[in-house]
Amino acid sequence: MSQPKPKECRGCVLEHKGSGFAHPVGPTNSLLCFVGEALGATEARKSEPFVGDAGVYLNRAFRRLGLEREDVRIGNVVSCQPPNDWLVGAPWEQTATAHCYAHRRRLLSNPHKVFVTLGVTATRVVLKELLNIDYAGKLDHWHGYVLGDEERGYVVPTYHPAFLLRGNQKLFGTFLFDLTRAMETASFGYKDDPVSTLWDPQPAEFAHFTTAIPNDCWLAVDIETVHSDADEDERQPFGTQVPIRISFSFNPDQGVSIPWEPRYHPMIRSALASPCTKIFHNERFDVPILQAQGMEIKGAILDSMWLWHFLQSDTPKSLGFVAPFYSRLPPWKHLSNELPAHYSAMDALQTYRIMVGIAKDLQKSGQWEHALKYSSKIDMEVLHPMTEIGIQMSRSMLKTLDSHMEGELLRVNQQLTAMYPEEIRPLGGGWKRQPKKDSPFYHGAFKKTVKEEVLVCTDCGEEDVGPKHKCKKEQS
Repeated sequence: MSQPKPKECRGCVLEHKGSGFAHPVGPTNSLLCFVGEALGATEARKSEPFVGDAGVYLNRAFRRLGLEREDVRIGNVVSCQPPNDWLVGAPWEQTATAHCYAHRRRLLSNPHKVFVTLGVTATRVVLKELLNIDYAGKLDHWHGYVLGDEERGYVVPTYHPAFLLRGNQKLFGTFLFDLTRAMETASFGYKDDPVSTLWDPQPAEFAHFTTAIPNDCWLAVDIETVHSDADEDERQPFGTQVPIRISFSFNPDQGVSIPWEPRYHPMIRSALASPCTKIFHNERFDVPILQAQGMEIKGAILDSMWLWHFLQSDTPKSLGFVAPFYSRLPPWKHLSNELPAHYSAMDALQTYRIMVGIAKDLQKSGQWEHALKYSSKIDMEVLHPMTEIGIQMSRSMLKTLDSHMEGELLRVNQQLTAMYPEEIRPLGGGWKRQPKKDSPFYHGAFKKTVKEEVLVCTDCGEEDVGPKHKCKKEQS
């Protein structure tokens, strides 16, 4: 039986609309606290968070990691079940979330060391209330990152188990990774890796950077355009785009970003023409744009996005998603408008870092040579030249093929129709289109036949009668 709402719920928009109520469960001094969105039907009925399908999924993850449910704190942003489980985007979302702070503040003020936020809603609310950080973008770019400090507490965002159950079980390994990082943070604390980002150096300083690039290194390169706010795995070059920024990194500790201005072009050209291996995250976006700007790119090219796809083909490919697996740095993908230079420098820095990690994993699993062959070599030596040359075709042969396929479609449809008894064939009958006149299947006698259903009064014989028909036989 569900638990009645406490007095703090009076005046809430969900006081009567929301079902059930559940306080957080688990020891208040636990080092781990899991925060979800709101109660579901099972949770509302049993007055306990995460005891429905999502809870079963969460328990499964606990077992895989050696966690005991009784040892962690579990609560929700909203402590009742919204109507039809609708909270995100609902008219009551903001007012209900704000009112439920009366319950939530005790959950967030307890001396938990690490808060694991499950889903976008919990991540947005906890980041703002605990760390005064504004959430933006996609959860793919926040999962597995560690935010906060020992004094205020740490926050590790991850996916909601209900989201994983809705066709996203492929992210279960990522879910386990995020929880593992939270456990490690609770046990050992957390510090970001020491790195620096250099923004808009003077041309002389940037020239010094480019002359220091070794000939045998990996050089990560990333450009920003007005369309760069899309996920890296979805970006495609749009016509004659012009970069607005470009960034470089040839070590795991520093990224440099400069505006795309003529005064930097000689140094940019020198860096891209150096013999070292260039790394891009989706080179199919960056390389054509750079080449259109007259930049020659020499040396081998590695695409960290597609090498990651070779390694983990069932996960997202965006840079923000991949970075936590190989780097201990804060999220940055939400800063494209607020700090564009830092955002750009971080793109190159993280591209370098994940490429190093991906290469190690591929080498460890014995897949490195295969990945180079099927992901990089074919792309650069076959697909790129094909794109530049184009595919030649004969228009006359294409027309003949089109006509042939039209006839094949007609023939197969006729065969299929003939397999059904006359009485169950569609009333429309026939075919709405016929082969072209130059098709070998066109005989000049192809006609569309239409069968029509007519309602007839069985007493007087009148046709096209309706429900208000007045029978002439009865009238006479």
